[in-house]
Amino acid sequence: MSSQNRISVSWVAVEDYKYAVAYDSVTKLIDYDLLDYSIHLAKRLALSSLTVRNMVYHVTPFLAWISESKILISHVGNHAITKFRDDELKRLVKRLGDSVKAHKRTVNSRLVCVYQYLAWVQWKRPDYIKLIGADGQVTSSLVIDNAGKLIKSKLKSKGCYPLLFSDSGSSSRHRPAYEATDQNCDDIKTHFLGGQSSYIAARNILMMDIMSQVSLRRGSVNSLRASQFMVVEDYFDKHDFLKVVPDSQKFSYKMAYKFPPLLTYKIKDFIETHRITLMTQKKISEREAQDRLFLSNTTGLPLSNSSVTGIFSSAFDTIGVEERSAAHAFRHKFANDRIHDEILERKEAGLDTSDSSIAYSVAPSMGQSNPESLLPYISRAQIKISSTLRKENLELKELREDNARLRKLLKELQGE
Repeated sequence: MSSQNRISVSWVAVEDYKYAVAYDSVTKLIDYDLLDYSIHLAKRLALSSLTVRNMVYHVTPFLAWISESKILISHVGNHAITKFRDDELKRLVKRLGDSVKAHKRTVNSRLVCVYQYLAWVQWKRPDYIKLIGADGQVTSSLVIDNAGKLIKSKLKSKGCYPLLFSDSGSSSRHRPAYEATDQNCDDIKTHFLGGQSSYIAARNILMMDIMSQVSLRRGSVNSLRASQFMVVEDYFDKHDFLKVVPDSQKFSYKMAYKFPPLLTYKIKDFIETHRITLMTQKKISEREAQDRLFLSNTTGLPLSNSSVTGIFSSAFDTIGVEERSAAHAFRHKFANDRIHDEILERKEAGLDTSDSSIAYSVAPSMGQSNPESLLPYISRAQIKISSTLRKENLELKELREDNARLRKLLKELQGE
């Protein structure tokens, strides 16, 4: 068993809060410290449930790793942090491949949560006074007050998280990621339709439609099962959407995503035509296909995540997109479209259009654990909309002035 699978987390609802119950499958024990930590984050610090889940899921791999390495939490030091950091990067690269820098940013996010967790452990256990600090076993300038809350003004110090990867590109983590445009989608569809196989074209276009309309990540899209979409003909007479829980989700979430009727019927049609034809040609049974929606045209077996990345990375290259782009560009498109619509709808209804309110409204539809990660997109959307409105107002003002001049000229001509 890998250390990653050693600890499983379930969430127990108590009143308006959800708390983490972490179970170690080797020791057969519940990690009560992590349970207390989730209570501390939710009740004392009043963090959102999504933020609490995000922080707990970032800390869990570290706790599993030190358990596997037989290191007590009280004995954790800089060497353990560094070793975990390097091992976690190797694990992510081996399991998911793709960009090493992207995985370094993921590891850095986990390390930030680990540093903060250790600061909380030391706050909770005064006898661990040397665990973390400027002269601690784990070197850090993190400052925590008597209530167990990190002092925000100190978090900007470079010494808070000294062992993070410095070459992850995290300093520019809010740089605009490439967003697929409507024209990109049309061009990519044309590219796929011009290929040799009708199955490949239908499969790839369907994956793109799902990512654009439902905002699933690559792994989630590729984990969808055919049986999840075999709805009865009158299903949408009583339902506005089909709720589907992808088997693979970030941090092992079990979130349900809404599939609109037309997309659902398109998926069902794909299953009953292109997919069944391929399985018949390749002599693949449903058991061998593992019920997976998207299959390899070569083997008839489930498509790999790396193949999905390659398909769309190549497609963006083919249509002339120079920026580094792949399947995630469609998720960014969904985010920007959803944010744009949310801002305009709120403006029209006279509701709050602050960045934070938009973020918390849009995040659930994206399965986003941390609404604050949407803030850079929202800020750009606000600026873009404001710029558009200013331009429209200027054009309207010019039209009114032209109209006034024409009316004046008309009066002068009529008076002659």
